[in-house]
Amino acid sequence: MEVEKTSVLEELVQHFNYILSDQFDSYDEMREDQRFYIDRIEQAEKISDLEKRRKSIQEAKKMLEWIEDKMKNWLEGVVSNFTSYMVLREKYQKGNFIFAYYKAEREFQVEEYKNIEKIEFQDKYSIAENPGTKFTKYLVDVKATQAFTKNKEKAEKIDKWFQAFEDILRRIFNDKNLQLKFDDETFQFSICETDRDPFDFNTMSSGYSAVFDIINDLIIRMEAKSGLRTEFDMEGVVLVDEIETHLHLELQTMSVFSENQIPENLTLQKLSA
Repeated sequence: MEVEKTSVLEELVQHFNYILSDQFDSYDEMREDQRFYIDRIEQAEKISDLEKRRKSIQEAKKMLEWIEDKMKNWLEGVVSNFTSYMVLREKYQKGNFIFAYYKAEREFQVEEYKNIEKIEFQDKYSIAENPGTKFTKYLVDVKATQAFTKNKEKAEKIDKWFQAFEDILRRIFNDKNLQLKFDDETFQFSICETDRDPFDFNTMSSGYSAVFDIINDLIIRMEAKSGLRTEFDMEGVVLVDEIETHLHLELQTMSVFSENQIPENLTLQKLSA
């Protein structure tokens, strides 16, 4: 049944990729085009000149086949009944809507860093991209900005951002006393739990690294739009394949974001085996 669930998710990804692509046409638009070329064929059949009739019918049928092939995106496979795709596309193009897909075989990755590096965000990220790999570089960049800025308001905003992220860490590790510490000589972040030696993002267990892979990626996708947000409440569609084999059981059911950080209309749905 895992293969079946994966195929359903792949169908959803394919459908959303189509919605976001330059080839997207609404179903109503394609229906209009379909009717137009059906009428063209009917009109062409009335042409008295045999060669002109044959050529006109052939051209109209070719266009009709192309349109009906595109319509398969709506008529076959997994198709949502969502009727406002144009609104959704507009939000995505403006960077106000997230689409992300985390495959079962996906591995947790963070780019290595040896110095402070300014992170350049894209206006929006596709489903296939993995911006979360730059998360630790982003943490160092933000921490450096906090250290050097003379703007008190900006420094306080950064401090609140780190408090919000630290709160996420505490919820994940179920440790209210957990601290995120930064070494300004090595530019390394350490997670310090109660009664445990400090560790970094690359040395945590697979279950925790899997959830961090998702969280890091989502935070970067949201930061790309606003920067230093303390309420991670952007709208979006997030698909996670085989979550039960990658996350600890308690992490599957736990909301890692606090109640005031997530949108009221957020719905999580798990495919049944």
